[in-house]
Amino acid sequence: MTAEEIIDGDEIILRSIPPSAAGQDSITQCDDGSFRPASFRMCTKPSESGLSCTRLRQTSPQELLDQLILDGNSTVGWMVCWMRASDIRQIGLEVIYKPTNRDIGHREIRGENPTGGICDFPSKRNGKLAKIARILSDDVVANLRAGDDFPSKENL
Repeated sequence: MTAEEIIDGDEIILRSIPPSAAGQDSITQCDDGSFRPASFRMCTKPSESGLSCTRLRQTSPQELLDQLILDGNSTVGWMVCWMRASDIRQIGLEVIYKPTNRDIGHREIRGENPTGGICDFPSKRNGKLAKIARILSDDVVANLRAGDDFPSKENL
């Protein structure tokens, strides 16, 4: 796999979402009853070049959460959201090759921004990114394996 690799538009991209804290809900319910991350959970910090994510093709949702344990953190309350690479591209962002020692599927979501990050909160792009993402159920997080076919909408 090379840095020039283009991620297929149908690929599923995963991102871990921290638990809600002190009056800030990490998720929002959608009109269809599903949940999505809050916009502020889809922002880069000033020191970040992109928004951390991973490919389902190489990293399962549970493996993504298990990385928190390796850092000495609890996974209690953490969630995993998913997006299609094509939907990310439609809002002017890209999924960039950025593997780590622990996660060969690791990527960053990036876009053009004069300050270097994909979005300084508040921003229309982080809101759009949050609106295309959906939270996976605990059952899907526990049972979906890297490389598995993505479940149908009814089974999420």
